[in-house]
Amino acid sequence: MLILKHLGIGILLSAAAFAAGAAELYVDAKKGDDAGDGSAAKPFKTIGAAFKKAVGGDTVYLMPGEYGKFDYRGGKGKHLFQNGIVTLCPAKSVKDGKKEVKVENLTFGARASDFAGERRSGIFEINLRVKDVNITDGVFVHGGDNLEIDNCLINRKGPLVGSKQAIEKTAVFFGMGKNLVLKNSEITSTALGATISGLENKVLNTTIHDITHDGIRCVSSKDCLIDGVKIYNLDDGVEDNDPRGKGWNRHCDAIHIFIPGPGIPGAENENLTIRNSLMYNCESQAIQFNNYFRNPKLRNKNVTIENCVFGPTRANTVNIADPVDGIIFRHNTYITRPGGMTFRGMGRDIHCNNSVFRISDNCTKAEVYNNILCNSVNRQPGWFVSNNIYVSDPRRLQTSPGRFDKVVQDVKLVDPANYSPVLAADSPAIDAGVKRPGNDQGINGVARDARPDIGAFEMPGRNPQPWPPMPKVEGEVTTYVDDFVDGDLSRDPYLAGKNQSGIEWRNDTAKLKFRVIRWNVDGKNYLCGMGNKGFAYIVSEDDMGKRPFEATVTLLNAYNTIAGGFIVMAAPDGQGIYLDAVGGKIFLRKKVGDNFVDEEVAKGPVLLGSHDKVKVFNVKVTPAGDTVNVEISGEKGKISAAVSNFAPGGRIGYFFNSKNGSHRTDFGEVKVMLK
Repeated sequence: MLILKHLGIGILLSAAAFAAGAAELYVDAKKGDDAGDGSAAKPFKTIGAAFKKAVGGDTVYLMPGEYGKFDYRGGKGKHLFQNGIVTLCPAKSVKDGKKEVKVENLTFGARASDFAGERRSGIFEINLRVKDVNITDGVFVHGGDNLEIDNCLINRKGPLVGSKQAIEKTAVFFGMGKNLVLKNSEITSTALGATISGLENKVLNTTIHDITHDGIRCVSSKDCLIDGVKIYNLDDGVEDNDPRGKGWNRHCDAIHIFIPGPGIPGAENENLTIRNSLMYNCESQAIQFNNYFRNPKLRNKNVTIENCVFGPTRANTVNIADPVDGIIFRHNTYITRPGGMTFRGMGRDIHCNNSVFRISDNCTKAEVYNNILCNSVNRQPGWFVSNNIYVSDPRRLQTSPGRFDKVVQDVKLVDPANYSPVLAADSPAIDAGVKRPGNDQGINGVARDARPDIGAFEMPGRNPQPWPPMPKVEGEVTTYVDDFVDGDLSRDPYLAGKNQSGIEWRNDTAKLKFRVIRWNVDGKNYLCGMGNKGFAYIVSEDDMGKRPFEATVTLLNAYNTIAGGFIVMAAPDGQGIYLDAVGGKIFLRKKVGDNFVDEEVAKGPVLLGSHDKVKVFNVKVTPAGDTVNVEISGEKGKISAAVSNFAPGGRIGYFFNSKNGSHRTDFGEVKVMLK
């Protein structure tokens, strides 16, 4: 199995433990005496006694045995250690500290109102490194700074299900403190693995498995990092409707990014990075975003998920259900197995066969690129969605791939059975990614090259040429085009050229959602308003003025019998001249007060029947003084009209009227040539 290692992380705690003159203190739970001097000959019996004598830079050695709880209340200015780090670890003679040395519990600080609101760092210093021991009932920090847990086995005492108290037991709780680090460790036999809350805290190269609740819960975390973790086999043992779990059963997510109630400012997560990690076999989801009270004023900010591998889960694998302001999802690999995967949970078998990536349309500044996914991604204005590979049957894609996306049946992984993201030499993902500003994070010691590989792997030793620069608009724009190949409603820069520009569409017009889909009829992309019941329209951002123009427009009918076609001379609010190919007429749509009034100005043959597929129409628009002459023609005839005293704008658009939200008219390529 490939284990993704954390890269480039500096040492977080001071090396003062190794400074000249540092003392060595010994503790022996079986033979020690707290009245001793802490020497090897006269060891202390308890950790507390040793810590009373230790100072920054000292090492406290533990002999084999079981040690009780250490509880340090702390408080403002009440530091545990200062002027250096104290190390707590097994004595040098101990062969395997995680088997021979057991510490029941470590608690620093206490829950207090001091840590509410915007405050995220602690109010006292811990300055402790704990290494190579078995912690049998958890580590808890409430308001302390500078703690490192390194290469430890961490559990909680049962029961771990059956009550709210049991299901919320956490093996590691980093609450409202700064520079708290968990690394190279193993967490199992607990409900929650780790809770990260505070400033500049980290979970590195740690395995969390066979637990009954979330693997890692991020709550009010600021500038925090999760790097190189492996999380699997999460189950609470009961279904949502099982009466045995009434009042306590939970969904088990590998990483739960959580905004708690009641909505205190600062409770959101901000500048959180999850990278180089592996997640699979979850009773619920691998990564879940959740706002407990759906408070619209609190939104997670600047979250990056990169270089991760996701195996099948039971619910949506990555579910960005709560909107994020600034979400980056890049260089991740989804790995599926035929028929899914079954693991042994809490007294039952859990079948995982879900590999869905979901992102809320309400996210802002979203970037989704260079991923190996199993479903296509919807695009919203201002997003960057590109260079993804979709391992899927094209007929099952919900939205259309973009210009540089690929749809494949096999991405060609070397060892998918062990959740390895390594690509075969002939994989379509190699050299298929895009280089973005600020995306220099390598993987497994290999830097991303000019054309990165897609997914959580980079083939070493390659030096491909970078992508050619985007074309630019040359001269005055007289031609506007869109083929929707980019799968986006924003302006497609690759349609730029001499006197030519793409078209940007106003997706928020009338608060109706449009998206791009790929029709199997001709394998091309179409603009679709699926789900919009009643009258729906979308117009361009580009005001082309009141100049004459000719256009070619592609329409495809999905059982619509009411109205659908092309809009000319449109205003941003939807007023305009509507060339209705489905209804066989031209009508004028005006706004009177808060309502629209449709006035029929011409009637003719039905140009697009309810079962017609791809049809191309010619449109002519000639403004002349107070009159606009318009015409739409196709293989079934034409309709023309002279519309007087109406010139609201120079935008174009599409429209349709749906009885049920499914019957509709979809819109393909458009080319507008100004005269």
